[in-house]
Amino acid sequence: MIAGSRWRRHRWSLQARLITAVVSFVSVILITVGLGTGTVLESVLRENLDAKVTRAQDSIVLDLNSRAEDILSRSRQERGTLLVVNNIAGWTAAYVDDDNNVRTLDVSRIEAGPLDEANWAYATVDRLGDYRLHAQSAAYSTAPYSTITGLPTSEVTSVSARIVTTVALLTTGGLLVLAAIIAFLIRRALAPLRSVAATASRVAAMPLAEAVTITERVPDDDTDTHTEVGQVGHALNTLLDHVENSLAARQRNEDRMRAFVADASHELRTPLASIRGYSELSLRGIRQAEAA
Repeated sequence: MIAGSRWRRHRWSLQARLITAVVSFVSVILITVGLGTGTVLESVLRENLDAKVTRAQDSIVLDLNSRAEDILSRSRQERGTLLVVNNIAGWTAAYVDDDNNVRTLDVSRIEAGPLDEANWAYATVDRLGDYRLHAQSAAYSTAPYSTITGLPTSEVTSVSARIVTTVALLTTGGLLVLAAIIAFLIRRALAPLRSVAATASRVAAMPLAEAVTITERVPDDDTDTHTEVGQVGHALNTLLDHVENSLAARQRNEDRMRAFVADASHELRTPLASIRGYSELSLRGIRQAEAA
């Protein structure tokens, strides 16, 4: 399994790995910045919503005998404002609808979460959505009095969703543009390396056992020693020069050996002919003596 994963990893080209590494790194940065920005903006929006709830609560005219819808009508609150009152009239609730009309609300439709230390809570109101609530209590003579004021969180949720969508779209678009630019720049930067590889492949395909010269070289434009890839091209050209010199030296040695053998055979031809002649004369004399 490990060997297979290594093989798959090495199949990636250098260009693909560089693009992947750069885009991944930038993606992490952009996503982190986007999430951080979204979190900060959402926090600011929620703080503004809490401030609006506080202002709405401060503007309510307290009345021990009135119901929530009467108190809310006199206060002229903005759309969506929710008011729950506990006074002599008992628990009553009302809200301002989209037409700025005050509507009575059944308290049982409100499902509120636990209050925090500052008496803030989130709640879900049936058919109205989520709300941010703040509770406040007081005592007048022997009659308890408490109010719960709230505003819908839909605006915060909507803005947060738009922020997330915008950040996601901008991040995706930016990454696509970045990937295209990085691919172009890396491809251009690695062009000399591809030239080096192509030259090395052509030389490797040559029959060096029979070759005398190697004409293949990396172009001068790809042998700039001020760059790492250019240094590789320059080193390959130097290596090819040395190999060509070695092949030329080998050819010269072979030519000298052939010339030496030809000269030696020519120089030895006359003495051998003389020895052969004397041998034949000697043999002829021996045969004549034997015949006599």
